[in-house]
Amino acid sequence: GTLSITGTSLWTLFDENKLNTIYSSSLPKKVEFPIGIYQLQINGSFHQVEIKDGETLNYIDSSQTTQRLNTNAPDNKFIKPELSNIIPIENGYESVQIFARINNDEEMEVRVNGRVVGKYSQTVRVNMENFLKRNAINVISFKFNDEAKSSSYVELSGKFPGDSDFTPIFNFNPKTGKTEGQFEVPFAGKKK
Repeated sequence: GTLSITGTSLWTLFDENKLNTIYSSSLPKKVEFPIGIYQLQINGSFHQVEIKDGETLNYIDSSQTTQRLNTNAPDNKFIKPELSNIIPIENGYESVQIFARINNDEEMEVRVNGRVVGKYSQTVRVNMENFLKRNAINVISFKFNDEAKSSSYVELSGKFPGDSDFTPIFNFNPKTGKTEGQFEVPFAGKKK
């Protein structure tokens, strides 16, 4: 089934028990997910949603409230996260970095817009600017190997123009049965 989010507030989809982050974005999106019960967080509030086979579930975000609109017939125009088209933007982060704490015998793969940009087997901090498309929404995904323990984690941080410090924007920590996570990052790059 498909989840369609309208609005520009940060939204995050969790599993039914809110233990694992499934998908997170700050953009309007149509994304396909397996059928099941999920927890959708918008503007700090959680809403239980059910993704059904062949149906589109629409949510609209209007600043302070979230309303369930309706479910429609199948919509085959969804955007698969790993195959997202590059969406142009005018404003975004000037700089983006990841910090990953990776335990022994574990490995983390990092992809940008579906392309592998690194594999790491130790604690690492990586500036992502050289991998990101400027003036566009970039999908950064993380995949830990199956042996990943819950004490490993990755943090994605960004810095807007004029900011002196990086601000955490996405955290992912692999747990039993969930070794992958991703986030959409609006990246403008440094002004020339």
